[in-house]
Amino acid sequence: MGVAVGIVGFISIETDTQQYSPHSDHSVDWPGAFTVTAGLVLLSFALNEAPTAGWGSPLIISLLIVGVGLIVLFLAWEHYVTISRRSTPLMSLDIWTRDNGRFGAMQAVAFLEWASFSTLTFWAVLYYQNYVRLDPIHTMVRFLPMMMTGVVCNFVAALTVGTINGAYLLGVSPLFNYNTQITRIKQLLGRARPL
Repeated sequence: MGVAVGIVGFISIETDTQQYSPHSDHSVDWPGAFTVTAGLVLLSFALNEAPTAGWGSPLIISLLIVGVGLIVLFLAWEHYVTISRRSTPLMSLDIWTRDNGRFGAMQAVAFLEWASFSTLTFWAVLYYQNYVRLDPIHTMVRFLPMMMTGVVCNFVAALTVGTINGAYLLGVSPLFNYNTQITRIKQLLGRARPL
């Protein structure tokens, strides 16, 4: 399958006609790349290991502190690189203030949307498997409507984003997500029965 996609891409994607100057800046922000990668790896590792090692264990606490510290160091370094114009920053921090802060707000809403969606899905799986005592296949069947709804939402978004401002769509989407989650929680609690 991957070979077929590669061949189709090789045939259909246009070649890059822009000529690059040998004098343009091709440097890599190695300190920024190291600090953000190490910070995110340590943070992810700590969050994944905390349920088994315990949130109060010295390993988890130290990994969380060092991970967050490295991410803060990354932001400070990127600020320094942007101001000193020493090299090209890995991530220019002015990206968050573009369009009067709309981009930053949009990313915050998208983050919160995804976090709430993932959390609801996680707890719904636990509910079906540990409380209702369904096997994984029957649990998966309960989530098929969610997949089909997601496909329909993608088509609707693709058709409307060209005519309606994306900021408005993103601003309205939490209302539907909130309503869907509250309805789903009510359904789950309505069917709940004691063990």
